[in-house]
Amino acid sequence: MAGFFILLIILLILFALPIALSLGMVGLLSYIVGGHNLINFHGQMTDGLVSFVILAVPLFILTGEILASGAVAKRMIDFASALVGWMAGGLAHANIVTSMLFANVSGSAVADAASVGSILIPEMEKRGFSKDFSVVVTAYSASIGILIPPSIGMILYAVVSDVSIARLFAAGYLPGVGYGVCLMAVSYVIAKKRAYPTHEPFAVRNVVHRFNRTWIALLIPATIIFGIVGGAFTPTEAAAITTALAIVAATLVYRGMRIRDLPRSFIIGARRAANVLLLLSISSVFSHYLITEGIPQAMAETIMSWGLTSWQVTFVIITFLVISGIFLHGAPMILMLVPIFLPLVDQIGMDRVHFGLLFIFCVVIGEQTPPVASVLLTTCGVANFPITRAWTASIPFFIMLLCYTLLIAYVPAITLSLPDLIFGKT
Repeated sequence: MAGFFILLIILLILFALPIALSLGMVGLLSYIVGGHNLINFHGQMTDGLVSFVILAVPLFILTGEILASGAVAKRMIDFASALVGWMAGGLAHANIVTSMLFANVSGSAVADAASVGSILIPEMEKRGFSKDFSVVVTAYSASIGILIPPSIGMILYAVVSDVSIARLFAAGYLPGVGYGVCLMAVSYVIAKKRAYPTHEPFAVRNVVHRFNRTWIALLIPATIIFGIVGGAFTPTEAAAITTALAIVAATLVYRGMRIRDLPRSFIIGARRAANVLLLLSISSVFSHYLITEGIPQAMAETIMSWGLTSWQVTFVIITFLVISGIFLHGAPMILMLVPIFLPLVDQIGMDRVHFGLLFIFCVVIGEQTPPVASVLLTTCGVANFPITRAWTASIPFFIMLLCYTLLIAYVPAITLSLPDLIFGKT
């Protein structure tokens, strides 16, 4: 197995091949080495996509694309500013709250970074914020996009691990909001130290006015929260409904997009969805090989033979995932590594929903850590800012993220209390 991972890293880093192609080549080689019938290779790829739940992925991606292209992001920023703009470093807090709101409709950290960053980073600079601080706040707040449902990463994890998406979504709210609050705390300390300005005074009338201008957009996350968690409809049905609401909001209500612009959003959304679905299809081949060869079980037995306690095993898993996130994007990381660690997680008695949130937080660390650093790179690209300076400025936020991830790992109640309250303990 180690040889396959070394080959994958060589293909990705030295030859700069696309992730899907590299994973496909390694998957094909694993079939040949394992003596499997190559006729089953194509069948296994298609089997990886035969799931009604997976249909939610392109729909949520399309929803995020439509809303990012319309006037919705701007209205969410205005509403967030009315709520928290009175604090020291007001626009930084508005940035974070906007990401928490936008996370409820996009499911993608990169989409959040691109849409919110293009608006708020220039505005923060005009208000006297340093550019490095503006970029870092935007990048770290954008990662809330995969923590608060709907999350593409959570959907992929649910498919691979066979856990309830409703429970997984419910488990994401408290950790996601808690992470946002921690971001605001770090931002507040830095803002006070650097004397960054407030944005606007708090006024109930202002909050109500901007809520009235934004409530239709906020209806989309409410549909997801109460629909899926409340059991009214499935994640795929929720994705279809929210896509329809996004189209109505962007074209007819806020008029930030014209009807004739929709095909462009559909094409962009289809391309992004195709990347995710291709990864899911190809990774299912590699996962099938690992499972049939008993590699995850063997790995679990090896680690358990070290005589470690459950909390030490958890730390080993976190360390491995954080290192992996430096080199792998979120989707392939989930699709490749979740099947490997699930037997070990089961052996130490960790709830799979809890592990799912822990895994997602490790993905978030990878999104901010060069050389991959997908979200940090996206934000730097939007702001035309060097990633080396952004990474240096991000150290306080990075330390907070590491500490918060350990808190999520060792305090399961943060993750499991809400799903246990709604659905009962499993």
